[in-house]
Amino acid sequence: PEAKKDQLTPEEIAQLGRRSNLRVGYCFLCTKCDQWHLNLAGGYAIAPDVVATCNHVVDTSAEIREGYLIAVDANDQVRPVTAVMAHSNVMDAAILRVEGADLTPLPLNDEVQQGAAAYCYSSPLGQQHYFSDGIVNRFFWDRGYRGGDRNDLLVSRHLRVNFSTDWAPGSSGSAVLDQSGNVIGHVSVIAPMSEAKDTAAFITLHTGTPAFVVKQLV
Repeated sequence: PEAKKDQLTPEEIAQLGRRSNLRVGYCFLCTKCDQWHLNLAGGYAIAPDVVATCNHVVDTSAEIREGYLIAVDANDQVRPVTAVMAHSNVMDAAILRVEGADLTPLPLNDEVQQGAAAYCYSSPLGQQHYFSDGIVNRFFWDRGYRGGDRNDLLVSRHLRVNFSTDWAPGSSGSAVLDQSGNVIGHVSVIAPMSEAKDTAAFITLHTGTPAFVVKQLV
C-alpha cells in the first residue's frame, strides 16, 4: 500500500503495532533432546500473504534436527511459511510467503529523514508487547562501504539506519514505524559500543534495515 500521511497519536501507533506485529521463526526439534522448541523473533506484513523479516531470523544458527518455519499473528494464529521469495544476508532482510494468511499489510515509507519520530513494538528477550519510541538517529553505510547510487541493489543493500527506540534479542525483524504508521525500517542489530572490550558500554547502537532497502529487495 501507499505510504500514509495523516499523523496518529502514540496510543494509536501502539495499537497498530500490536495488531500488525508478527512472530516469525522456527518450531523445531534440537539435536540435544526430544522436546519441541520455539525460537521466534519479529516480522511484518507487506502484502496479505507476504511477510518481511530479518535474514538471520530465517537463516538461523540454531542446530535443528527437524523444524518448521512459521508466522504467528496477533491472534495467535499459526501459519506455515511456504517460500522464501527473496533474501539477502548483507542487508539482513527476507521476504516470505505465508500460506492461508489474510494479513493487513503495512505501507513502506522510503522518504523518512534524520530526526523523524520512530516507534517499535516487539518482544525483547521474551518480554512481549513492549512498545518504545525514539527518533531516527542517522543513516549510514555498513561494513565500511563508501556509498554510491542507492537505486542500485548491490549498493543499497549496505544502507543502514540507527534508531533510538529500545530493542533486544527477540526483536529482530520487527517493524519500526513513523508517526503515520508506515514502516521506516526493521530491527536488525544491537551493538554496545565502548573504547575497549573490558570497559562498560558508552553507547548502544540500535541498527535497522531501512524501508527503502526492503522495497529494493521486493
